[in-house]
Amino acid sequence: MKLKSIISSLIAILAIFTSCTEKYEALVLAEVQVSSSYIALPADGGSQSIQITASDEWTITDVPTWLKVSPASGTAGQTKVTFEADTAKATNSCTVKLNCKDASQLINVLQMTEKVELPITSAADLNSKKTPDGATYRAKGVVTKIANTLYGNWYLNDGTDDGDGIYIYGTLDAAGAEKNFESLGIEQGDIVTVEGPKSTYQGTAELVNVTVISIEKSLIKVDSLSVASVAKDGGDVTVFLTNKGDGISIDIPEAIQSWLTVKSIVTKGTNTEVTLKLAANEGGARTANLSFGTTKSGKAYTATTEVAQEGSIQDVTCAQFNAQADGSAQYKVHGIITSIANTKYGNLYINDGTGEVYVYGITDWNADDFKVGDEVVLQSVKTSYKNAPQMKDAIVVEKVAHEVKTAAELQTLSDDKNTYYLVTGTVFKMTGDNIKFDLTDYGNFGLKDETGEIYVYGVADGLDGKTKNFAATGVKEGDTITILAYKTSYKGLNQIVGKFIKNLGTQE
Repeated sequence: MKLKSIISSLIAILAIFTSCTEKYEALVLAEVQVSSSYIALPADGGSQSIQITASDEWTITDVPTWLKVSPASGTAGQTKVTFEADTAKATNSCTVKLNCKDASQLINVLQMTEKVELPITSAADLNSKKTPDGATYRAKGVVTKIANTLYGNWYLNDGTDDGDGIYIYGTLDAAGAEKNFESLGIEQGDIVTVEGPKSTYQGTAELVNVTVISIEKSLIKVDSLSVASVAKDGGDVTVFLTNKGDGISIDIPEAIQSWLTVKSIVTKGTNTEVTLKLAANEGGARTANLSFGTTKSGKAYTATTEVAQEGSIQDVTCAQFNAQADGSAQYKVHGIITSIANTKYGNLYINDGTGEVYVYGITDWNADDFKVGDEVVLQSVKTSYKNAPQMKDAIVVEKVAHEVKTAAELQTLSDDKNTYYLVTGTVFKMTGDNIKFDLTDYGNFGLKDETGEIYVYGVADGLDGKTKNFAATGVKEGDTITILAYKTSYKGLNQIVGKFIKNLGTQE
Protein backbone atom coordinates (compact mmCIF):
# COMPACT_ATOMS: atom_id res chain seq x y z
CA MET A 1 0.00 0.00 0.00
CA LYS A 2 1.24 3.50 -0.80
CA LEU A 3 2.40 5.68 2.05
CA LYS A 4 -0.29 8.29 1.41
CA SER A 5 -2.95 5.67 2.11
CA ILE A 6 -1.99 5.32 5.78
CA ILE A 7 -1.34 8.94 6.78
CA SER A 8 -4.60 9.41 8.68
CA SER A 9 -3.91 6.28 10.74
CA LEU A 10 -0.33 7.34 11.40
CA ILE A 11 -1.49 10.63 12.85
CA ALA A 12 -3.67 8.78 15.33
CA ILE A 13 -0.74 6.53 16.33
CA LEU A 14 1.69 9.41 16.58
CA ALA A 15 -0.71 11.25 18.85
CA ILE A 16 -0.10 8.52 21.43
CA PHE A 17 3.62 9.38 21.48
CA THR A 18 3.00 13.01 22.32
CA SER A 19 0.40 12.50 25.07
CA CYS A 20 3.02 11.44 27.65
CA THR A 21 5.42 14.34 27.06
CA GLU A 22 3.31 17.48 27.06
CA LYS A 23 5.72 19.26 29.46
CA TYR A 24 8.24 19.60 26.65
CA GLU A 25 5.87 20.84 23.96
CA ALA A 26 4.17 24.03 22.87
CA LEU A 27 2.10 24.55 19.75
CA VAL A 28 4.21 27.55 18.76
CA LEU A 29 7.53 28.21 20.46
CA ALA A 30 9.11 31.65 20.26
CA GLU A 31 12.62 30.17 20.00
CA VAL A 32 12.05 27.49 17.34
CA GLN A 33 9.32 26.29 15.00
CA VAL A 34 9.03 23.35 12.58
CA SER A 35 6.96 23.04 9.41
CA SER A 36 5.78 19.62 10.64
CA SER A 37 6.19 17.77 13.94
CA TYR A 38 5.21 14.42 12.39
CA ILE A 39 7.48 12.40 10.08
CA ALA A 40 6.20 9.29 8.28
CA LEU A 41 8.83 7.23 6.45
CA PRO A 42 8.04 4.37 4.02
CA ALA A 43 8.71 0.78 5.12
CA ASP A 44 11.01 0.14 2.16
CA GLY A 45 13.21 3.10 3.04
CA GLY A 46 13.17 6.75 2.11
CA SER A 47 13.31 10.27 3.46
CA GLN A 48 11.18 13.25 4.40
CA SER A 49 12.28 16.85 4.95
CA ILE A 50 10.95 19.63 7.14
CA GLN A 51 11.96 23.23 7.67
CA ILE A 52 13.25 24.51 10.99
CA THR A 53 13.05 28.21 11.90
CA ALA A 54 15.21 29.04 14.92
CA SER A 55 16.15 32.21 16.76
CA ASP A 56 19.51 30.82 17.92
CA GLU A 57 21.73 27.75 17.64
CA TRP A 58 19.87 24.45 17.77
CA THR A 59 20.49 20.68 18.01
CA ILE A 60 18.44 17.51 17.48
CA THR A 61 19.00 14.83 20.12
CA ASP A 62 17.65 11.40 21.08
CA VAL A 63 18.13 10.09 17.53
CA PRO A 64 18.03 6.24 17.36
CA THR A 65 20.48 4.20 15.28
CA TRP A 66 17.89 3.32 12.59
CA LEU A 67 17.28 7.01 11.81
CA LYS A 68 19.59 9.49 10.07
CA VAL A 69 19.05 13.23 10.59
CA SER A 70 20.91 15.73 8.42
CA PRO A 71 21.92 18.24 9.58
CA ALA A 72 21.46 17.48 13.29
CA SER A 73 22.45 21.00 14.38
CA GLY A 74 22.46 24.51 13.03
CA THR A 75 22.37 28.25 13.62
CA ALA A 76 19.66 30.92 13.69
CA GLY A 77 17.46 31.22 10.62
CA GLN A 78 15.74 28.71 8.38
CA THR A 79 17.23 25.26 7.75
CA LYS A 80 15.99 22.26 5.76
CA VAL A 81 16.40 19.07 7.79
CA THR A 82 16.06 15.60 6.25
CA PHE A 83 15.01 12.45 8.13
CA GLU A 84 16.04 9.19 6.42
CA ALA A 85 15.81 5.48 7.14
CA ASP A 86 16.76 2.25 5.38
CA THR A 87 14.32 -0.61 4.72
CA ALA A 88 12.61 -1.70 7.93
CA LYS A 89 11.86 -5.31 8.92
CA ALA A 90 9.55 -4.19 11.73
CA THR A 91 7.83 -0.94 12.63
CA ASN A 92 10.21 1.76 13.94
CA SER A 93 9.10 4.73 15.99
CA CYS A 94 10.78 7.39 18.05
CA THR A 95 10.47 10.92 19.38
CA VAL A 96 13.49 13.15 18.80
CA LYS A 97 14.00 16.45 20.56
CA LEU A 98 14.76 19.77 18.84
CA ASN A 99 16.57 22.03 21.34
CA CYS A 100 17.04 25.78 21.06
CA LYS A 101 18.05 27.88 24.10
CA ASP A 102 15.86 26.65 26.95
CA ALA A 103 13.03 25.39 24.73
CA SER A 104 12.46 21.94 23.22
CA GLN A 105 10.16 20.89 20.37
CA LEU A 106 9.32 17.19 19.95
CA ILE A 107 9.36 15.62 16.50
CA ASN A 108 7.61 12.25 16.13
CA VAL A 109 8.98 9.79 13.58
CA LEU A 110 7.24 6.60 12.44
CA GLN A 111 8.25 3.94 9.92
CA MET A 112 5.40 1.46 9.79
CA THR A 113 5.66 -1.95 8.13
CA GLU A 114 2.20 -3.29 9.06
CA LYS A 115 -0.61 -2.80 6.59
CA VAL A 116 -3.26 -0.41 7.90
CA GLU A 117 -6.79 -0.79 6.59
CA LEU A 118 -8.79 2.40 6.80
CA PRO A 119 -12.43 2.34 7.93
CA ILE A 120 -15.19 3.21 5.45
CA THR A 121 -16.16 6.90 5.56
CA SER A 122 -19.62 7.86 4.34
CA ALA A 123 -20.17 10.20 1.40
CA ALA A 124 -22.13 12.50 3.69
CA ASP A 125 -19.16 12.86 6.05
CA LEU A 126 -16.72 13.31 3.16
CA ASN A 127 -18.87 16.15 1.82
CA SER A 128 -18.91 17.81 5.24
CA LYS A 129 -16.35 19.55 7.41
CA LYS A 130 -16.17 16.50 9.68
CA THR A 131 -13.37 15.17 7.48
CA PRO A 132 -10.45 17.59 6.97
CA ASP A 133 -8.64 18.00 3.66
CA GLY A 134 -5.26 16.32 3.25
CA ALA A 135 -6.06 13.08 5.06
CA THR A 136 -6.68 9.82 3.19
CA TYR A 137 -10.09 8.12 3.37
CA ARG A 138 -11.72 4.91 2.19
CA ALA A 139 -15.18 5.07 0.63
CA LYS A 140 -17.55 2.45 -0.78
CA GLY A 141 -20.62 2.96 -2.92
CA VAL A 142 -22.36 2.72 -6.29
CA VAL A 143 -20.97 4.40 -9.40
CA THR A 144 -23.84 6.70 -10.38
CA LYS A 145 -22.24 8.94 -13.01
CA ILE A 146 -18.94 8.85 -14.92
CA ALA A 147 -17.82 12.33 -16.00
CA ASN A 148 -14.45 11.50 -17.61
CA THR A 149 -13.33 8.10 -18.90
CA LEU A 150 -9.65 9.04 -19.38
CA TYR A 151 -8.74 10.35 -15.94
CA GLY A 152 -11.52 8.53 -14.10
CA ASN A 153 -13.71 11.31 -12.76
CA TRP A 154 -16.98 9.97 -11.39
CA TYR A 155 -19.49 10.01 -8.53
CA LEU A 156 -19.66 7.43 -5.75
CA ASN A 157 -22.97 7.29 -3.88
CA ASP A 158 -23.57 5.21 -0.75
CA GLY A 159 -27.06 6.53 -0.01
CA THR A 160 -25.95 8.80 2.85
CA ASP A 161 -25.77 11.98 0.75
CA ASP A 162 -28.75 13.92 -0.63
CA GLY A 163 -26.85 14.79 -3.83
CA ASP A 164 -24.74 12.76 -6.25
CA GLY A 165 -22.45 11.43 -3.50
CA ILE A 166 -18.71 12.11 -3.27
CA TYR A 167 -16.89 13.28 -6.40
CA ILE A 168 -13.89 11.15 -7.43
CA TYR A 169 -11.35 13.33 -9.25
CA GLY A 170 -8.89 10.96 -10.89
CA THR A 171 -8.59 7.17 -10.58
CA LEU A 172 -5.30 5.26 -10.68
CA ASP A 173 -5.09 2.00 -12.63
CA ALA A 174 -3.86 -1.33 -11.24
CA ALA A 175 -0.23 -0.21 -11.62
CA GLY A 176 -0.84 3.14 -9.94
CA ALA A 177 -0.77 5.13 -13.20
CA GLU A 178 -3.08 7.95 -14.28
CA LYS A 179 -5.08 8.36 -17.52
CA ASN A 180 -5.97 4.68 -17.82
CA PHE A 181 -9.40 4.50 -16.22
CA GLU A 182 -10.98 2.30 -18.89
CA SER A 183 -8.54 -0.53 -18.06
CA LEU A 184 -10.34 -0.97 -14.73
CA GLY A 185 -13.63 -1.85 -16.43
CA ILE A 186 -15.66 0.25 -13.98
CA GLU A 187 -19.24 0.94 -15.14
CA GLN A 188 -22.29 2.73 -13.80
CA GLY A 189 -23.99 0.58 -11.19
CA ASP A 190 -20.81 -1.15 -10.01
CA ILE A 191 -20.11 -1.18 -6.27
CA VAL A 192 -16.58 0.16 -5.85
CA THR A 193 -14.31 0.68 -2.83
CA VAL A 194 -11.59 3.32 -3.16
CA GLU A 195 -8.96 5.12 -1.09
CA GLY A 196 -7.56 8.57 -1.66
CA PRO A 197 -6.76 11.96 -0.12
CA LYS A 198 -9.57 14.46 0.31
CA SER A 199 -9.43 17.88 -1.28
CA THR A 200 -11.90 20.74 -1.74
CA TYR A 201 -12.12 22.65 -5.03
CA GLN A 202 -14.39 25.69 -5.33
CA GLY A 203 -16.48 24.41 -2.44
CA THR A 204 -16.79 20.85 -3.78
CA ALA A 205 -15.31 17.99 -1.76
CA GLU A 206 -13.51 15.27 -3.72
CA LEU A 207 -11.23 12.28 -3.34
CA VAL A 208 -8.22 12.77 -5.62
CA ASN A 209 -6.31 10.13 -7.65
CA VAL A 210 -7.90 7.27 -5.76
CA THR A 211 -6.63 3.71 -5.55
CA VAL A 212 -9.30 1.10 -6.31
CA ILE A 213 -9.53 -1.49 -3.52
CA SER A 214 -12.33 -3.63 -4.95
CA ILE A 215 -14.94 -3.71 -7.72
CA GLU A 216 -18.21 -5.62 -7.39
CA LYS A 217 -19.92 -5.75 -10.77
CA SER A 218 -23.56 -4.76 -10.80
CA LEU A 219 -26.11 -7.47 -11.59
CA ILE A 220 -28.11 -4.97 -13.62
CA LYS A 221 -26.82 -2.99 -16.57
CA VAL A 222 -28.30 -0.61 -19.16
CA ASP A 223 -27.21 -1.87 -22.59
CA SER A 224 -28.83 0.67 -24.91
CA LEU A 225 -31.83 2.88 -25.71
CA SER A 226 -34.07 2.51 -28.78
CA VAL A 227 -33.71 6.22 -29.64
CA ALA A 228 -31.20 8.86 -28.61
CA SER A 229 -33.92 11.48 -28.11
CA VAL A 230 -37.72 11.41 -28.21
CA ALA A 231 -39.40 13.90 -30.56
CA LYS A 232 -40.88 17.13 -29.23
CA ASP A 233 -44.41 15.87 -29.98
CA GLY A 234 -43.89 12.91 -27.62
CA GLY A 235 -43.42 9.18 -28.12
CA ASP A 236 -41.85 6.02 -26.74
CA VAL A 237 -38.31 5.00 -25.84
CA THR A 238 -37.28 1.46 -24.87
CA VAL A 239 -34.47 0.84 -22.40
CA PHE A 240 -32.70 -2.50 -22.97
CA LEU A 241 -31.18 -4.00 -19.81
CA THR A 242 -29.28 -7.09 -18.70
CA ASN A 243 -30.59 -8.17 -15.31
CA LYS A 244 -29.10 -11.11 -13.39
CA GLY A 245 -30.90 -10.29 -10.17
CA ASP A 246 -34.33 -11.16 -8.82
CA GLY A 247 -36.97 -8.82 -10.28
CA ILE A 248 -36.65 -5.20 -11.35
CA SER A 249 -37.74 -1.83 -9.98
CA ILE A 250 -37.81 1.58 -11.66
CA ASP A 251 -37.27 4.85 -9.81
CA ILE A 252 -38.91 7.77 -11.66
CA PRO A 253 -38.39 11.09 -9.83
CA GLU A 254 -41.63 12.72 -8.76
CA ALA A 255 -40.76 15.92 -10.65
CA ILE A 256 -40.96 14.16 -14.05
CA GLN A 257 -43.86 11.78 -13.44
CA SER A 258 -46.24 14.22 -15.12
CA TRP A 259 -44.59 13.67 -18.52
CA LEU A 260 -42.81 10.29 -18.28
CA THR A 261 -44.54 7.00 -17.44
CA VAL A 262 -43.85 3.26 -17.78
CA LYS A 263 -45.70 1.75 -20.73
CA SER A 264 -44.54 -1.88 -20.47
CA ILE A 265 -41.91 -4.24 -19.03
CA VAL A 266 -40.95 -7.40 -20.92
CA THR A 267 -38.47 -9.92 -19.46
CA LYS A 268 -36.91 -12.86 -21.31
CA GLY A 269 -34.27 -14.62 -19.22
CA THR A 270 -31.66 -12.02 -18.26
CA ASN A 271 -32.89 -9.56 -20.91
CA THR A 272 -35.40 -6.91 -19.88
CA GLU A 273 -37.05 -4.26 -22.05
CA VAL A 274 -38.65 -1.29 -20.31
CA THR A 275 -40.71 0.94 -22.63
CA LEU A 276 -41.36 4.48 -21.44
CA LYS A 277 -43.95 6.92 -22.78
CA LEU A 278 -43.09 10.64 -22.96
CA ALA A 279 -45.77 13.33 -23.29
CA ALA A 280 -45.54 16.21 -25.79
CA ASN A 281 -43.03 18.86 -24.76
CA GLU A 282 -44.03 22.52 -25.06
CA GLY A 283 -40.90 23.87 -23.40
CA GLY A 284 -37.18 23.51 -23.95
CA ALA A 285 -35.37 20.21 -24.46
CA ARG A 286 -35.43 18.11 -21.31
CA THR A 287 -33.82 15.03 -19.81
CA ALA A 288 -34.82 12.44 -17.22
CA ASN A 289 -32.39 10.54 -15.02
CA LEU A 290 -33.80 7.10 -14.27
CA SER A 291 -32.62 4.41 -11.88
CA PHE A 292 -33.28 0.67 -12.36
CA GLY A 293 -32.81 -1.68 -9.44
CA THR A 294 -32.67 -5.37 -8.62
CA THR A 295 -31.75 -7.55 -5.63
CA LYS A 296 -29.90 -10.81 -5.04
CA SER A 297 -29.33 -12.57 -1.72
CA GLY A 298 -30.49 -9.50 0.14
CA LYS A 299 -28.11 -7.12 -1.66
CA ALA A 300 -29.37 -4.27 -3.86
CA TYR A 301 -27.91 -3.31 -7.24
CA THR A 302 -28.69 -0.32 -9.44
CA ALA A 303 -28.11 1.00 -12.93
CA THR A 304 -28.88 4.49 -14.22
CA THR A 305 -29.53 6.07 -17.60
CA GLU A 306 -30.66 9.37 -19.08
CA VAL A 307 -33.65 9.75 -21.39
CA ALA A 308 -33.78 12.88 -23.56
CA GLN A 309 -36.59 14.70 -25.35
CA GLU A 310 -36.34 17.48 -27.91
CA GLY A 311 -37.80 20.92 -27.25
CA SER A 312 -37.68 24.58 -28.16
CA ILE A 313 -34.64 26.83 -27.73
CA GLN A 314 -35.21 29.07 -24.72
CA ASP A 315 -34.02 32.66 -24.32
CA VAL A 316 -32.75 33.14 -20.75
CA THR A 317 -30.69 35.59 -18.71
CA CYS A 318 -27.28 34.68 -17.32
CA ALA A 319 -28.78 34.08 -13.88
CA GLN A 320 -31.56 31.92 -15.31
CA PHE A 321 -29.06 29.89 -17.36
CA ASN A 322 -26.92 29.10 -14.31
CA ALA A 323 -30.02 27.89 -12.45
CA GLN A 324 -31.00 25.35 -15.13
CA ALA A 325 -30.46 21.63 -14.69
CA ASP A 326 -27.71 19.99 -16.71
CA GLY A 327 -29.03 18.28 -19.81
CA SER A 328 -29.67 18.53 -23.53
CA ALA A 329 -31.96 21.58 -23.45
CA GLN A 330 -30.74 24.41 -25.70
CA TYR A 331 -30.55 28.00 -24.41
CA LYS A 332 -29.72 31.41 -25.86
CA VAL A 333 -27.94 33.87 -23.59
CA HIS A 334 -27.30 37.54 -24.38
CA GLY A 335 -24.27 39.09 -22.68
CA ILE A 336 -21.11 41.16 -22.81
CA ILE A 337 -17.68 39.52 -22.88
CA THR A 338 -15.98 40.77 -19.72
CA SER A 339 -13.03 38.35 -19.60
CA ILE A 340 -11.34 35.82 -21.90
CA ALA A 341 -9.80 32.97 -19.89
CA ASN A 342 -8.33 30.97 -22.77
CA THR A 343 -7.54 32.42 -26.19
CA LYS A 344 -6.87 29.01 -27.74
CA TYR A 345 -10.25 27.38 -27.15
CA GLY A 346 -12.49 30.36 -26.48
CA ASN A 347 -13.12 29.99 -22.76
CA LEU A 348 -14.64 33.27 -21.59
CA TYR A 349 -17.10 35.00 -19.27
CA ILE A 350 -20.22 36.90 -20.31
CA ASN A 351 -22.38 39.17 -18.16
CA ASP A 352 -25.79 40.72 -18.66
CA GLY A 353 -26.33 42.45 -15.32
CA THR A 354 -28.20 39.50 -13.78
CA GLY A 355 -25.13 37.30 -13.38
CA GLU A 356 -22.11 35.77 -15.07
CA VAL A 357 -21.89 32.69 -17.31
CA TYR A 358 -18.65 30.80 -17.88
CA VAL A 359 -18.42 29.65 -21.48
CA TYR A 360 -16.24 26.57 -21.91
CA GLY A 361 -15.32 26.83 -25.56
CA ILE A 362 -16.77 28.55 -28.62
CA THR A 363 -17.54 26.50 -31.74
CA ASP A 364 -15.40 27.69 -34.70
CA TRP A 365 -13.43 29.90 -32.31
CA ASN A 366 -11.05 32.49 -33.74
CA ALA A 367 -9.31 34.65 -31.14
CA ASP A 368 -9.02 37.55 -33.61
CA ASP A 369 -12.82 37.77 -33.90
CA PHE A 370 -13.56 38.31 -30.20
CA LYS A 371 -12.47 40.78 -27.54
CA VAL A 372 -13.55 42.08 -24.15
CA GLY A 373 -16.50 44.44 -24.62
CA ASP A 374 -18.13 42.56 -27.48
CA GLU A 375 -21.85 41.89 -27.20
CA VAL A 376 -22.82 38.30 -28.05
CA VAL A 377 -25.79 35.98 -28.20
CA LEU A 378 -24.60 32.42 -27.51
CA GLN A 379 -26.49 29.16 -27.80
CA SER A 380 -25.73 25.79 -26.21
CA VAL A 381 -26.61 23.44 -23.36
CA LYS A 382 -26.12 23.91 -19.62
CA THR A 383 -23.45 21.66 -18.10
CA SER A 384 -21.42 21.69 -14.89
CA TYR A 385 -17.83 20.99 -13.89
CA LYS A 386 -17.38 20.10 -10.23
CA ASN A 387 -20.83 21.58 -9.58
CA ALA A 388 -19.86 24.91 -11.19
CA PRO A 389 -22.30 25.85 -14.02
CA GLN A 390 -21.00 26.47 -17.52
CA MET A 391 -22.05 26.69 -21.17
CA LYS A 392 -20.07 24.22 -23.25
CA ASP A 393 -19.16 24.45 -26.97
CA ALA A 394 -21.32 27.51 -27.57
CA ILE A 395 -22.59 28.59 -30.99
CA VAL A 396 -22.37 32.31 -31.75
CA VAL A 397 -25.83 33.41 -32.90
CA GLU A 398 -25.03 37.11 -33.04
CA LYS A 399 -22.09 39.38 -32.23
CA VAL A 400 -21.73 43.16 -32.05
CA ALA A 401 -18.25 44.58 -31.47
CA HIS A 402 -17.78 47.24 -28.79
CA GLU A 403 -14.62 49.02 -27.76
CA VAL A 404 -13.39 49.47 -24.19
CA LYS A 405 -12.97 53.14 -23.23
CA THR A 406 -11.58 55.07 -20.27
CA ALA A 407 -13.23 58.11 -18.68
CA ALA A 408 -10.72 60.41 -20.36
CA GLU A 409 -11.36 58.87 -23.78
CA LEU A 410 -15.13 59.22 -23.35
CA GLN A 411 -14.71 62.95 -22.69
CA THR A 412 -13.24 63.42 -26.20
CA LEU A 413 -15.85 61.45 -28.18
CA SER A 414 -18.59 62.92 -30.33
CA ASP A 415 -22.18 62.41 -29.26
CA ASP A 416 -23.59 59.20 -30.74
CA LYS A 417 -26.53 57.31 -29.25
CA ASN A 418 -25.98 54.35 -31.58
CA THR A 419 -22.41 53.48 -30.57
CA TYR A 420 -21.84 51.75 -27.24
CA TYR A 421 -18.60 51.32 -25.30
CA LEU A 422 -17.61 49.17 -22.32
CA VAL A 423 -16.68 51.39 -19.38
CA THR A 424 -15.37 50.48 -15.90
CA GLY A 425 -15.00 52.96 -13.05
CA THR A 426 -15.78 53.79 -9.45
CA VAL A 427 -19.10 55.38 -8.48
CA PHE A 428 -18.78 58.72 -6.66
CA LYS A 429 -20.92 61.75 -5.83
CA MET A 430 -20.16 64.25 -8.57
CA THR A 431 -21.19 67.89 -8.12
CA GLY A 432 -21.69 70.79 -10.49
CA ASP A 433 -24.24 72.38 -12.81
CA ASN A 434 -26.85 70.02 -14.31
CA ILE A 435 -25.52 67.13 -12.20
CA LYS A 436 -27.71 64.93 -10.00
CA PHE A 437 -26.79 62.11 -7.63
CA ASP A 438 -29.34 59.29 -7.68
CA LEU A 439 -28.61 55.64 -6.98
CA THR A 440 -32.26 54.71 -6.48
CA ASP A 441 -34.19 55.44 -9.65
CA TYR A 442 -32.36 56.69 -12.74
CA GLY A 443 -28.76 55.98 -11.81
CA ASN A 444 -27.12 59.42 -11.95
CA PHE A 445 -23.57 59.67 -10.57
CA GLY A 446 -19.94 60.29 -11.37
CA LEU A 447 -17.73 57.50 -12.67
CA LYS A 448 -13.97 57.78 -12.28
CA ASP A 449 -10.91 55.73 -13.19
CA GLU A 450 -7.16 56.34 -13.24
CA THR A 451 -7.54 58.62 -16.31
CA GLY A 452 -10.30 60.95 -15.12
CA GLU A 453 -14.05 61.07 -14.61
CA ILE A 454 -17.32 61.27 -16.54
CA TYR A 455 -20.93 61.97 -15.56
CA VAL A 456 -23.39 59.09 -15.91
CA TYR A 457 -26.92 60.20 -16.78
CA GLY A 458 -29.02 57.10 -16.32
CA VAL A 459 -28.33 53.35 -16.23
CA ALA A 460 -30.72 50.47 -16.97
CA ASP A 461 -30.57 47.65 -14.41
CA GLY A 462 -29.13 45.16 -16.94
CA LEU A 463 -28.21 44.59 -20.56
CA ASP A 464 -31.86 43.83 -21.34
CA GLY A 465 -33.10 45.49 -18.16
CA LYS A 466 -35.39 48.27 -17.03
CA THR A 467 -34.72 51.98 -16.67
CA LYS A 468 -35.69 53.97 -13.57
CA ASN A 469 -34.88 50.86 -11.52
CA PHE A 470 -31.21 51.39 -10.64
CA ALA A 471 -31.65 50.31 -7.00
CA ALA A 472 -32.16 46.75 -8.26
CA THR A 473 -28.44 46.60 -9.17
CA GLY A 474 -27.41 47.05 -5.53
CA VAL A 475 -24.71 49.51 -6.56
CA LYS A 476 -23.58 51.94 -3.87
CA GLU A 477 -21.15 54.83 -3.70
CA GLY A 478 -17.56 53.56 -3.82
CA ASP A 479 -18.37 50.45 -5.88
CA THR A 480 -16.43 49.76 -9.07
CA ILE A 481 -18.84 48.86 -11.85
CA THR A 482 -18.83 47.99 -15.54
CA ILE A 483 -21.50 49.42 -17.84
CA LEU A 484 -22.20 49.46 -21.58
CA ALA A 485 -22.81 53.09 -22.49
CA TYR A 486 -23.08 55.65 -25.30
CA LYS A 487 -21.65 59.19 -25.25
CA THR A 488 -23.91 62.27 -25.21
CA SER A 489 -23.87 65.79 -23.72
CA TYR A 490 -26.16 68.36 -22.16
CA LYS A 491 -25.47 72.10 -21.97
CA GLY A 492 -21.76 71.53 -22.46
CA LEU A 493 -21.57 68.67 -19.93
CA ASN A 494 -20.16 65.46 -21.34
CA GLN A 495 -22.10 62.43 -20.10
CA ILE A 496 -22.86 58.80 -20.84
CA VAL A 497 -26.05 56.75 -20.67
CA GLY A 498 -25.63 53.09 -19.97
CA LYS A 499 -26.73 49.58 -19.12
CA PHE A 500 -25.48 47.83 -15.98
CA ILE A 501 -23.22 44.84 -16.61
CA LYS A 502 -21.21 43.98 -13.50
CA ASN A 503 -20.43 45.19 -9.97
CA LEU A 504 -16.86 44.52 -8.90
CA GLY A 505 -17.56 45.78 -5.37
CA THR A 506 -15.68 48.28 -3.26
CA GLN A 507 -12.02 48.25 -4.23
CA GLU A 508 -9.42 48.47 -1.46
